[in-house]
Amino acid sequence: MQHYRNCALLYTCYLYVPDAIRISRIIKRERERFGKRILIDGDMHQTHLEFMEYAKKYEQGGLDIRSKLLDKTWLDSLQCKTLKIEGDYSLKSKTKTALKWLHN
Repeated sequence: MQHYRNCALLYTCYLYVPDAIRISRIIKRERERFGKRILIDGDMHQTHLEFMEYAKKYEQGGLDIRSKLLDKTWLDSLQCKTLKIEGDYSLKSKTKTALKWLHN
C-alpha cells in the first residue's frame, strides 16, 4: 500500500464486519459469481479453495498479506480523517452514519 501514502485523500472510511459474516458474504458472492465452477468437479474448485484460505487469514494475517493489521497500518499512516464503522449494519445505516460524519 506504499504507493497510496502520499495521495491527497480528504477522508477515508473503514468498514469492518465480524469474520464469520465476512466469510459468509464472500462465499455467497463467489457462488453468485462463479456458480458450479467452484464446486468439487468445477474448473475453479481448487482456485476457490485457495482463495477462501487466503480470505480466512484477514483477521490474523501480518503485513505481508491483505489483513486487518495491514489495513490498520495503512489507515494510521494517512494524514486525513478516517471514519470507522465496525459491525453488521445495513447499507442505509452505514450511509446515514457516513453522511452525518461528513457534515460535522
